[in-house]
Amino acid sequence: MRAWLRDRGARVAAVHVGAGSDDREQALQALERGELDAVCAVDVFNEGIDLPSIDRVVMLRPTESSVVFLQQLGRGLRAAPGKAAVHVIAFVGNHRMFLERLRVLLSLGGDSGTERLRALLEPERTPELPAGCSVELELEAKLLLARLFQVRGVDEVERAYRELCLERGADDLPASRPTAGQLQRMGYLPARLRERHGSWFEFVRAESGLAPGATWRAWGKGRDVSRRLPDGAIDKAKAAVAELLARPEPDRWLLRGNRRARIVGSAPGGGLRIDGGPGGFVERTVSLTDLAWVIQAAADVASTGGLLDEARVNKLRYLEGTPKGSTRWIDTGWAIAAWQALGGGRGRS
Repeated sequence: MRAWLRDRGARVAAVHVGAGSDDREQALQALERGELDAVCAVDVFNEGIDLPSIDRVVMLRPTESSVVFLQQLGRGLRAAPGKAAVHVIAFVGNHRMFLERLRVLLSLGGDSGTERLRALLEPERTPELPAGCSVELELEAKLLLARLFQVRGVDEVERAYRELCLERGADDLPASRPTAGQLQRMGYLPARLRERHGSWFEFVRAESGLAPGATWRAWGKGRDVSRRLPDGAIDKAKAAVAELLARPEPDRWLLRGNRRARIVGSAPGGGLRIDGGPGGFVERTVSLTDLAWVIQAAADVASTGGLLDEARVNKLRYLEGTPKGSTRWIDTGWAIAAWQALGGGRGRS
């Protein structure tokens, strides 16, 4: 780029970490004195320099990081005598990246920028911007960006994930897909995906990013190792709890092998509170989620055969390779007992 600009008569220096770099301090001082028209920088000067007179920033290489983008943009945002504006030319590489850059700029108003971006792209709406700020788009660009925004949804985490996949060529290199941790470090909140997809695992699978035979070790620990319950499963569990609680108190007993548990009442989260009765185990909870997975496993047994046991429930519920200690084996066992008390072991689903 230095040679290309020099061939066109520009006074240019290039600063980078490799051989052939111009001296950093001399280049910056010459730029400040007006002896240079531009400094080409590669992986330097993102932060830590103070040249208020810079009135043009040209971004030739798109970055995946919104933080780095704002740092690079910030090189030209300082006020200086005689400087009316800073001109930014961003060769972002594709329209989707430009859509994300718009969101980042609009987020400087104090939120994620998603609502302002929607208002900017929707007809007859105007985004609320800080005093003295405006955003203008050519009509053709606005229509194109509106289509991209609608296709990709309003969730910023989804957009960031898909953009990174595109930039990294994840269709050809599946291993390059971003992880939840990477998005977290970039300032996004992967936990928001639960509202729409149930878990990070389910989102990645919906994006065709899940490798065949993906295991617990590959996809992380904690709640995200659990698959998502199908629609209506919790409602079935609630109905089962209501039926058990409607029984007379002498009939509120669950059998699990040679052990018994007494149904004490409803749990705060909507499940069952049980204990071992006088001299038995202390009170514990059978959650709606546990019971819902048991009901799903019972339906699977009715369809494909086999036994309804803890192994069957956890195989359906958790990813392959999930350690036994990370699952709720005891509660799952009593959830099976609760379902069987309703006749669940005899074809109920």
